[in-house]
Amino acid sequence: MNEDLLQNPLAIDETRLMWEWARQSELVTEFAEREARAERRLDDAKALLVEAEAQQKKVEASLFLRISSDPTSHGCPKTSDPAIKCAVMLQPEYEQARQAVVAAQRHLNDMAHAHRMIGAVRSGLRDKRPALENIVQLALTDYHKAPQVPAKYREEFDQSMKQTTRRPRARAQPPQTPDEAPP
Repeated sequence: MNEDLLQNPLAIDETRLMWEWARQSELVTEFAEREARAERRLDDAKALLVEAEAQQKKVEASLFLRISSDPTSHGCPKTSDPAIKCAVMLQPEYEQARQAVVAAQRHLNDMAHAHRMIGAVRSGLRDKRPALENIVQLALTDYHKAPQVPAKYREEFDQSMKQTTRRPRARAQPPQTPDEAPP
């Protein structure tokens, strides 16, 4: 579909109603396809996040085992689980895995936002159809046409219009004090 049609898919050009009707079905189809693609990308992003979290757990477990086998060589003075977990979090491999999870979460959020935005446009396109129908009905009934006076009442109407023309209003005078009152 031509990109200029997608600039504002919810706008209605009342001077080109036939074109708008033809465009409506194209837009609904285009945004249905876009929503399907966005949903697939959202599912892929969810899978990517699950994979990144699993990888982070693997890295954490591997580091935990390595540090617990020789805590002093990894800068951990104690052999308790909380101390080893702290040492694990300080390792560059763990930080890399954590950053991968954060990036996957951001990607998931972006894909969810894109999916919601496309869904909002599709909802608007569903609302646009009755709006187009109503605009066509108004156009068919000459709703925007200037009012017409039947010929037999035309002369009477013209006279009444001349009589009801606006006259300039008199300006209000400020109230007079008793000293200024005319004698």
